[in-house]
Amino acid sequence: MKFQEFFDTVKETAQYREDYAVIYPALGLAGETGEAVDVIKKSVRYRTKDMPFSLIDADSGKDRTEEMKLELGDVMWYWVNLVKDLGFDPDELFQMNYDKLRKRYSQKS
Repeated sequence: MKFQEFFDTVKETAQYREDYAVIYPALGLAGETGEAVDVIKKSVRYRTKDMPFSLIDADSGKDRTEEMKLELGDVMWYWVNLVKDLGFDPDELFQMNYDKLRKRYSQKS
């Protein structure tokens, strides 16, 4: 599935009251971001001193890759709903962020 298709159809799975628009996806975004960060925390806890960051535990071999993908998908779902509830164009947001970063990093050169 491509991003635009996801963006166009995400509201089909949104089951929150209209009067919770903006509030519900903002809270969900915060919560799911925390869950994604928790996967990283667990990965850091179970790595060895000399091991670079990995989603695979050093001792048990447990792979958290799929767990992380699912959490990031949830982050994306809430982000898209928030963008839609606010009436923003995601392409404009991408461009604004890109321009901001290009300006910031071109000044450091």
